[in-house]
Amino acid sequence: MRSVAKPEPDRAADLEVEAYKAGIDRTLLERNLKLSVEERFLQLMELVRFAEELRAAGKRAAKA
Repeated sequence: MRSVAKPEPDRAADLEVEAYKAGIDRTLLERNLKLSVEERFLQLMELVRFAEELRAAGKRAAKA
């Protein structure tokens, strides 16, 4: 039986992933993962509502 060689991990990709990880606030990820699906949807709906308010405010400011 022949052994299939595993490809070497891409060291450059690993370093790039590690560089991105440094800028991620893991506490926010952990907190959000503790939420139920319904709670996540409620947060998303609130974010959409806020974005709509900002968009409307921008339009009003552009007219003024």
